[in-house]
Amino acid sequence: MAATSGKASKITYNDIKISGVSKWSMSGYELSALDASEFGHEIGAYVAGGFTDMGDISFSGYYDPDNLDGQVTFSNACKNGISIRTLKFYTTITRFLAVGVNGDILPISCDSIEFGKNNLGSIKFVGKISGGPFLAFEEYSRITESGDARITEDGNVITTITEALN
Repeated sequence: MAATSGKASKITYNDIKISGVSKWSMSGYELSALDASEFGHEIGAYVAGGFTDMGDISFSGYYDPDNLDGQVTFSNACKNGISIRTLKFYTTITRFLAVGVNGDILPISCDSIEFGKNNLGSIKFVGKISGGPFLAFEEYSRITESGDARITEDGNVITTITEALN
């Protein structure tokens, strides 16, 4: 069995990392089931209803009111009813989940802030997946023949390309 650590996980908005996030989760798909049983049946009978709820996505972490490209932007989208398409939820350094071509995320809960006397302030956001499913993607980089590739401390791959790419 292959297991994946959450250490490399992150969330980006417009390819900029949202700071402070330490946990994210996706509720998953839910297909509607319609009751097709008749009078006199003692056991329920169900058929697929054709409506699929794509689920919710939530993320939380420490509160950072200065994170203008992440926490504040998501909060503003929530308060103004604006859907977001460019969130990426990384599972590894190069693999991430994001909405498909026709999908988006409608922020439905924001600014859920909590402070305790012995810990950092935390914040939570929730978005409704709409119009299409989450899909898995993988980023890749081309490493030159000389092998000039380096991985930065935050896991980004930097390549030096010495020749023009076709």
